Amino acid sequence: MDMVGCHTLRSRGTNDVFAYFSIYSYPMKKKKVAMGSTRTRQRLVHTFKVDEASEYERNQSVAEKWATAIKCLIQDIPISSDIEITPDLQPRARRLLLLLNPCGGRGNALQQCHAHILPIITEADISYNLVQTERQNHARELVQAINLEEWDG
Repeated sequence: MDMVGCHTLRSRGTNDVFAYFSIYSYPMKKKKVAMGSTRTRQRLVHTFKVDEASEYERNQSVAEKWATAIKCLIQDIPISSDIEITPDLQPRARRLLLLLNPCGGRGNALQQCHAHILPIITEADISYNLVQTERQNHARELVQAINLEEWDG
């Protein structure tokens, strides 16, 4: 289903003892166009309520375990019923360096990045640095000047 991430959410009100977690996915969908059909990704969010206990803290703990298990499965980290599910099962947060040509994409690359790319990266718990290029060959200069070992992509 092309899941990218899972986050726990705070309860909506001060009297709410329930906890919540949401799963984010971007499955491919067929979209009809004038000359046939095309495939595009559509954002889906499924939110689950945890109401196992009468105290918020216990429900939040269960929601966090679910979120951790789902994140492990997304990252192909094996888990089983024999393993205590804790946040330290997950590897360190992935780091991404984004180089953006603000003149790209018919001049709306920054707007498209904020509207489409950054939400997916955030939902996937990937930390990132976004650098806008300022001139021709600027991206090449930046890449030559940094330590690429600091970045996962």
